[in-house]
Amino acid sequence: MTAVPDAAQRAVALLGSVTGRDWPAVTADFSATLAGMLDDTGLDRAWAQISAQMGDYLGMGEPQVAVTGDRTDVTVPMNFDGGPMHAQVSFDGAGAVSGLHFLFGGQGRAGREAADPDLFLRCADGHLYLAARHTLRWGTIHFGLKQ
Repeated sequence: MTAVPDAAQRAVALLGSVTGRDWPAVTADFSATLAGMLDDTGLDRAWAQISAQMGDYLGMGEPQVAVTGDRTDVTVPMNFDGGPMHAQVSFDGAGAVSGLHFLFGGQGRAGREAADPDLFLRCADGHLYLAARHTLRWGTIHFGLKQ
């Protein structure tokens, strides 16, 4: 259970490409499975949805790396006009990007402030979810499944 080398830096670079809508750079290191599920149009549509819900992108925080089996997950706090959220980039054992997820936290969709949006839950498929402790509501957009 060793982390993919430079996983944090690679995740931050990939997310920078997402926010800049540079889809060829985003998909360059996708696993074959993820590449088969996501094209430039799908990525653009998903980012437009996030932007519509969260407002303008303002910046990223420090990435956190976690290793589960042969998968390395990098979770990065992201700030938007509408509040904070987290992005997760997953790498498979070969170092390919096998998942890209955006986890809503902070401001709820109805504009209510969420208290302590730092409760991470993991489903049976290994995906992380960010839950607000006081409501135990969470939202997520999955761009791909783990391999």
